[in-house]
Amino acid sequence: MRLSKNQVFKVFVLFFICLWFGGPLFTQPGAPQVKNLDEMTGSISAQLPGILENIPANEEDKFGFKNREEFSLASLGLPYQEYSLDRDTPTGYWRVPVTVADENRVLVRVKMENGQWKFAGLSGAGLAKELGFLEKFIAGDKPAWGRIVRDFEMQCDYIQYSSPSESKLSGYIYPMESAARILLRSNISIEKRGFPVTQIREFRMNLLQSPGEYAPAEAK
Repeated sequence: MRLSKNQVFKVFVLFFICLWFGGPLFTQPGAPQVKNLDEMTGSISAQLPGILENIPANEEDKFGFKNREEFSLASLGLPYQEYSLDRDTPTGYWRVPVTVADENRVLVRVKMENGQWKFAGLSGAGLAKELGFLEKFIAGDKPAWGRIVRDFEMQCDYIQYSSPSESKLSGYIYPMESAARILLRSNISIEKRGFPVTQIREFRMNLLQSPGEYAPAEAK
């Protein structure tokens, strides 16, 4: 059965409501392997005006903005360390929401190079919006950082706000809309606790070995 985008979003919302009432989801271990998150966000904040001004005229909506006047109101939100589903260690990149009036608009991608935080891309307006929904939903227990687990092969994302390890990808991950669409289309029931990383990797490997059984989600 093929689900509409609206149906997938409703399932996605219900899924996270179940997660919220299902247990202690958002506790975290020690800080991630970056000396100072404030140092990263401070450096990127200083670069942000120039980054946003490089958005082509009349394409502001593609990056989540209503108009260019909103650029002066932009700030940075909760940082997310980027992982690839194929690896247990971070990719080296972080993705940080650009916010206006407490609403996520787009994600800025950054990386430490030669001791300096460097801008690496601006994308993911749809994913930023989803993350904003979750962040408001968990406002009472908002973590200091999160993890975006990207399946680069199938072009979908998972999220993690808690982990048994400070740096190694382990524990449970939770499908964002792009991943939920693939799971539901493949008749995989979305579990209340999410999925162990190992289970998602096994499912994905089996799916990739069945040509024509899936189509990658639209990039966000």
